[in-house]
Amino acid sequence: MPPGIAKGNLPTKMCLVCERPFTWRKVWERCWDEVNTCSDRCKAERKKTKNAENRQVRSGAAAPTQAQGLIVMPDQEHQHLHDSTSADPFDGASSRDGAKKKTGQKRK
Repeated sequence: MPPGIAKGNLPTKMCLVCERPFTWRKVWERCWDEVNTCSDRCKAERKKTKNAENRQVRSGAAAPTQAQGLIVMPDQEHQHLHDSTSADPFDGASSRDGAKKKTGQKRK
């Protein structure tokens, strides 16, 4: 921006997150074309939303999947893992922190 421009004549954009107008700042002098959000808060919110959308797409939660001619919703895909007929691999196993199983004996 040339130094002789009045504040009222600075370029403005609409924030993609909060949809409020914001004006050009000296800090954005070199990257004004890439600026899409008005603040760090809006930038973080946009990033958070994008990451959540990407996770849904990667996990397949965005659309139902089809398996063996049946439509299976994403929350039901792994239901077979928790059947009562299958043995629990952690049943009776010691805990991860290395604590021993209680044998019913009291300490002295």
